[in-house]
Amino acid sequence: MDGITFENVRCFKSDQEIPIKPVTILVGENSTGKSTFLALTRIAHDLLDRITLLDFNEEPFLLGSFDQIATYIGGKSGRAKQFTIGGLFPAPKIIREMQEDGSSPLVRIKGSFSSSYAEPILSTWELTYGSRKFSFDVTDEGKSLFFKSSTSSVKLFGALGFFGFNPKSLLSTLPFILENKMLKLEGKLSQIDKKFFLGFSDLLIRLVSQRPYVACPLF
Repeated sequence: MDGITFENVRCFKSDQEIPIKPVTILVGENSTGKSTFLALTRIAHDLLDRITLLDFNEEPFLLGSFDQIATYIGGKSGRAKQFTIGGLFPAPKIIREMQEDGSSPLVRIKGSFSSSYAEPILSTWELTYGSRKFSFDVTDEGKSLFFKSSTSSVKLFGALGFFGFNPKSLLSTLPFILENKMLKLEGKLSQIDKKFFLGFSDLLIRLVSQRPYVACPLF
């Protein structure tokens, strides 16, 4: 994992993008967000593998309930209604070769969280690479998957719940799903996006990253 992103999480109100190196050391005064950052690093990585069982209170970092995590904006706005956490991952070679302009952007995975019975619940899962984006609507009981690019806009819908609302499992089996017409498709894919669309299945199989090891601040 090359970095994490987050917005409206505790003291981090604005949209943040922080690079991560093999060894990353945090230095700061008390209550400046060091422990929060370490907890977000693990959650950002877990968004790559699953969208269920995300643990905001895994030892030694206890983030609490939604109201303890979402930034307090103040005034009539009160607390933020949603917060986001994401991870940046290097793309496999087979995906980089599909970039028309020869660039090598990072794969961006982002989760948006809202409140359900006072606990944070994932509402939207997104995977972005360059100008192309998958958006998995979890609030729709996992029934909708959107793909958008500069030349295509497609919606897949059907029995996505079969995959346990897990975007990685779903996207990694897209070739089989489309070939056997297991899901309905609304819209039309351009030829280049169709190749890219199916290529994402290989991306997710190859996109393996070791879960970050994080240590509690010393003082």
